[in-house]
Amino acid sequence: MSDLLNQTKSEIRHLPLMLCKLVGGILVVVGAAGLVLIWTGRSGPLLSSQGPYFFSALLGIVLFLRSSRAMARSKKSSLQNVSPRNEQRVSIVAWSLLLLLVMVFLLITYFVTR
Repeated sequence: MSDLLNQTKSEIRHLPLMLCKLVGGILVVVGAAGLVLIWTGRSGPLLSSQGPYFFSALLGIVLFLRSSRAMARSKKSSLQNVSPRNEQRVSIVAWSLLLLLVMVFLLITYFVTR
């Protein structure tokens, strides 16, 4: 039980970096989707309207990569204290966040298509 508690504490310490990766991914998706919508629009691509979406996608990529590298560095140092058996254990915090985001997405989809 203490192994599970230690792993959960370690994951909670990595939570800000996981959230930064999430925000970076969302920024990339919003930026890329905006660029695609502008490029495929009827009026043609306007340079002034592409700027915010391009910088959003670029900022998202940078944020995602930096937080991913920082997370890998911090996990590498924390894995030295964890036994090899715990490395294969399912990440409780990550799965909980995934399920929460799925529920939010399904609720938003339900209310939008209603």
